[in-house]
Amino acid sequence: NWGGLGEAIGKNTCLEKLSLASYRRNLSTDHIQAFFRGVAKNRSLKELRIEDKLYNPDDADVFAILITFFQNNKNFERLKIISSPGYLHSLAATLGKFDSLQELSLYGCKISDEALIELTQKLMRHSNLRKLDLSHNRKIGRLGYDGLIRLLQNPESRLTALSLRGNCIRDEVAAATLARGLAGNSSLEELNLSPNDITGRGWEAIFMAFQNPNCKLESLDIHPSRIDDAAARFLSNALTNGITLKALNLVGSCREITNAGWQELFESLRSSNSIKELNLAGNRRVTANEWQIICSILSSPNSALEKLDVSGDGINDEVASLLMHALANNNRLKELSLCRNHAVTPTGWVAFSSVLQNPNSALEKLDLRWNNGINDEAVHSFANSLTDNSSLKELLLAGIHGITANGWAAFLPILCNDSSIAATYGSNHTLQEIMYACLEAFSGVPEDVSSLLRLNHENSSSQAVRLKIIKTHFRE
Repeated sequence: NWGGLGEAIGKNTCLEKLSLASYRRNLSTDHIQAFFRGVAKNRSLKELRIEDKLYNPDDADVFAILITFFQNNKNFERLKIISSPGYLHSLAATLGKFDSLQELSLYGCKISDEALIELTQKLMRHSNLRKLDLSHNRKIGRLGYDGLIRLLQNPESRLTALSLRGNCIRDEVAAATLARGLAGNSSLEELNLSPNDITGRGWEAIFMAFQNPNCKLESLDIHPSRIDDAAARFLSNALTNGITLKALNLVGSCREITNAGWQELFESLRSSNSIKELNLAGNRRVTANEWQIICSILSSPNSALEKLDVSGDGINDEVASLLMHALANNNRLKELSLCRNHAVTPTGWVAFSSVLQNPNSALEKLDLRWNNGINDEAVHSFANSLTDNSSLKELLLAGIHGITANGWAAFLPILCNDSSIAATYGSNHTLQEIMYACLEAFSGVPEDVSSLLRLNHENSSSQAVRLKIIKTHFRE
C-alpha cells in the first residue's frame, strides 16, 4: 500500500529525514505517484534523499508532484539526489518554483554542461543556498563551469560550501573559468577539489584567485592533486597574503613538489598562524628539514593547530624525536594521527610516549594504528605515561601484531590501581578507547581492561572514580 505509506508520511509531524533507494524495481508508475502525492502533504521533513534510479522519469514527474511540498514546507532544507541523472530537467523546473533551498547535492548524476547551466540559473533565486555538492560529475566542461561562476559571482549568493570532488577537471580553460568564479566570490568558506586532474597551471589560476582580498575561504581539500613547485608557490603566496585557512587537506597531494617547494609551503603555514586542521598524510618526500618547520609551528605559543595527520609519511626515529620535543609544551593540539609510520623503531616509540606526560597537553586523540614498530615495551611506556594524564580519551592501537596480552595488561593498573582507595582515586578516568570497541575481543584486549574503558566512556570522571572505588574496595 504505497499510497497509504505516503499518506502516513504526509501526516507525520516528527519525521525530519526521508531516504529513498531503488531496492524495489517493480514499482508501478501508479505506486510512485500515489506515494509522492502523500509525501507532498508533509510539513516536518528537513531532508529528502533519492538514491539511484528509484523510478522512470519518463513515466512519473515526481518533482512536479512535490512542488507544493517544497513551497509550503517551511522546515525543508536539504535535497540530495544520488546517481540519478534522469531527474535533472524536472528538478531544474521545480527549483524555479520555490526559493528556500539551503543545501543541494547532485552526487554522481552525470551532469552535462547544458544541465548545469539550467540548474545554476534556477538556483540563483535560492538566496539561502549554503551548500552545493556537484561531486563525481565528470561530464561538466568549460560551458558548465561558466554557468557555475555566474552563481558564484552572484552578489546575493550566500553559498558557503562547494564540492567538486572527483570531477576530473583536466581542461586548463575549465580550471581558469572556475578560478574566475572563485575570484569574484566573497561568501565561500569550504571548497573540495579532491581528487581532480587539474594541471599545475590550472592550480596556479585557482590559488591566485584566493589572493582576492574578499576571499573568505577557511577549508580547502585538494588531495590527491598534481601540484608542483610553481603551483605550491601560488598557494604559499595565498596563505601569506590572502586567505586565512583553518583547514587544509594535502593527503598524498604533492608528489611533484620538491623539498624546496615543501619548505616554502610550510613557511607560509608558519607565518599565517590560522591553520587549525592540517592533513599531510601520504607525503613521503617531506624530509627532516621540512619537519623542523612543522615542529616549530607546534612549539609556537601562537600556533592555532588543533588537528594534525601525518600518517604514512615515512617518519623515522629522528622525526619522531622532533615531534616529541615540539609537543612537550604544546597546549593546543587535540588530535594527532601517526598511522603507518613503520620506520619508527620500538625505541623511538618509547621515547615519543613522553608527550603524554605534558601537564598542559590538550591532546584528546592519538592514533597509532598499523605501526609495526610498536611492541609490548612501547605499549607499557605509553600506558605508564597516562598515569597523570587527564586529557587523552583515545589511544588507538589497532592493527599492531607486536602487542601481546602482556602489553594490553599494562593498561589495567593505570585505569584502576587497586592497591589502595587513594591509588584508585588517582587512576586514569579519562581514557575511553585503545581501539574500536568491536575489535577489542579479536585483538587480545583483556575483558577487565575493556570494561574499565567502557566505564570511563559511559560516566563522568567523578562518577567513574566512585564506581571504581565501590567495585574494587567495597565488594561483598
